[in-house]
Amino acid sequence: MQQHHVVSYMCPYDNLLVLNLATTCEERNFDYPLEIIQFSIVVIDTRTKTIMSLSLNINRNQNLDYQREDVKFDRYVRPVVNPMLSDYCKSYTGISQATVDNADTFSKVFDQFCAWLQEHDFQETRYAFVALNRQDLWLVAQYQFLLVKQPLPAMCRQWVDLNASMNKVYQGQFNSRTKETTRPLWPFRAHRYRPTGEFQGAGVQGRVVAVADILNNKMVLL
Repeated sequence: MQQHHVVSYMCPYDNLLVLNLATTCEERNFDYPLEIIQFSIVVIDTRTKTIMSLSLNINRNQNLDYQREDVKFDRYVRPVVNPMLSDYCKSYTGISQATVDNADTFSKVFDQFCAWLQEHDFQETRYAFVALNRQDLWLVAQYQFLLVKQPLPAMCRQWVDLNASMNKVYQGQFNSRTKETTRPLWPFRAHRYRPTGEFQGAGVQGRVVAVADILNNKMVLL
């Protein structure tokens, strides 16, 4: 009988927090200060390779019905340096001026995020953020915390560069702009997938698919 060698999975984290940050922007202005205007997270359970979810009991005419709700964090943020969104920014992100005008500032949103982490008992040493590239946590987050006069939290120093990891999987052939949105969902358990419409334009679909590729290729996420 032919024996198959099974490669053990080596991810050192229990959960991966797939991050998407929408920021203020202006067309062809590369010096424009990027303030966070949307902060979105979905959570991947690395053991089951599915989006983490909760069971909800819903009483419909006294008959219990069970539904699943993805564990996610999604908040809009009111910018302070450039409170008025450019037309380009509104078109690019799909976020309206009224939405950010009615949102909390970043300090309050980050406090809400920390409370959300505690609510779901995420231990800092057992999770890592997944960012598309260095810009999300190395540039955008550092600048945002500088604006609110706070040091960059230790949690933000534990993250996965998705572009770099995908290039390992595809041996340098991965292109974030094409593969992020066009790779099929087959490596991931599609019945657990939720469309990005729930996140009002948050770009998590391709990132979740890409992370699933890494998990199924037994890559070490460091």
